[in-house]
Amino acid sequence: MAIVVAGLAAGCAHGGSETPARQPAPRGKSRGGSVVVGPEAMAHGGDVLGGWLAYGSGRAAAYEKLRPPLANQSADDYQLELVGRQMQSEFWAGLREKGAAPFPQFDRQVEIWKAGFLPELLVSIYAHPGWTVPGPVVKALRLPQFAHRFPGDYETKLAIAVISPAGKKFPDVPGADFPDPAALPIHPDSCERLRDDRAAAWRRWDALTSRLGGVPVAARNPLQFAGALDRVKDDPAYLARGVTWVSWRVGHLAYLEGFCALEAKDAARAVETLTRAVGLTPTDVRPRLELGMALAMVKRYDEALVQDRDVIDHTADACTIATALRHEGFTYFDMGLLESARLAYEKSLEYEPRSPLAAQELKGIATALSARHDAPKEAAAFVPPASRSMLTECNKTKAP
Repeated sequence: MAIVVAGLAAGCAHGGSETPARQPAPRGKSRGGSVVVGPEAMAHGGDVLGGWLAYGSGRAAAYEKLRPPLANQSADDYQLELVGRQMQSEFWAGLREKGAAPFPQFDRQVEIWKAGFLPELLVSIYAHPGWTVPGPVVKALRLPQFAHRFPGDYETKLAIAVISPAGKKFPDVPGADFPDPAALPIHPDSCERLRDDRAAAWRRWDALTSRLGGVPVAARNPLQFAGALDRVKDDPAYLARGVTWVSWRVGHLAYLEGFCALEAKDAARAVETLTRAVGLTPTDVRPRLELGMALAMVKRYDEALVQDRDVIDHTADACTIATALRHEGFTYFDMGLLESARLAYEKSLEYEPRSPLAAQELKGIATALSARHDAPKEAAAFVPPASRSMLTECNKTKAP
């Protein structure tokens, strides 16, 4: 393993980027690549440099045993970072016991390590797109406890890196070549834009997904990625394979495809594409709301209600809750459960009291209930609203 002194960019600044940085050429023919030491590692004396070298050597040794998934051609992944940080923490704890001078960044890391929160530190602060987090790690994460116990800002400047034999410091960002979301806002006007580019992006994606180490999850930054991990920590589909961080562009385009399928009244395709969008962006309520409507349109009522209840249970936004409750009302009516529909629309008014849509539908339901008494639902008695009209814009407030 060669050790090379060179300038390094800020490591976690790369984590939020959608365009992979240019990588240096491979350094020699060493099977494990090169450890590159930046000036930050040498700016605080020999003890701190030793801590960074312990980190680099730990990651390099882990790379020899724990090669990342095929799509990740770098020597940077969750498991490699974990080994590096563990070795760094052990080394620094030993030096401090022998009287080494304090170094706040390492001191706090040792405290986190001793408390058992090193995985939480890595996924929420140091993670990079392309990382794969194993399922057992996802299951065991205690992110709310970590955030409560260790708040504040963290130094994320890259001081040392391991360069793979392929010459990569970081993984390529999966899906970074998707169309820019700024050119394709979630709006009917976007549905005819860049259709060839969108189709080509999905063909590339289909070829890439088998090479990812885990279920893809799209996120803009490490904190958003950590939030997604916390959201899926009890989902068997993610736990079986682990989770790979991919570009936010992939989740955005999946949502747009589902939105456009609903615009075209192609409910079956909407279910397919919105299911993919929900899987990619598990904390985003918008595709989940749309999926609930699409499922109701294809008469998969129980699944539709699950999506709406999931939204209600995982947001404090009154507007969003009101929308989900109106979705429930729509679904219950289509099932013939007019009384349940009435209760759902009435509950929605507790969150959005001035909704003309809910008031209008309640009048229609009252008329239908009065006309039918205990007879089966008459389809002509009440016509539920178009799905698009359910997605209103209201004042963003906290739920009562």
